[in-house]
Amino acid sequence: MYLYHLLCKIDYFQVTYKNGVYNITDFVESHPGGDKILLAAGSSLEPYFELFGIHKTKEVMEIVEVKLTYSAYCQIV
Repeated sequence: MYLYHLLCKIDYFQVTYKNGVYNITDFVESHPGGDKILLAAGSSLEPYFELFGIHKTKEVMEIVEVKLTYSAYCQIV
């Protein structure tokens, strides 16, 4: 097993999904579930996708792929 440490700025919110790290700061205000998305800040979206079935839709996957910004501010070491 490999251990990864994320070294990130802390002036915004980030989540992981699959192999990516995403900045969700600009998305928080438009998230249909309100600020509940902040429960995943600093961790993986995947447990929440399992918990809330609405996330398993084509529309949500398009948001993840198009609207969330891949974070260039994190470095996996």
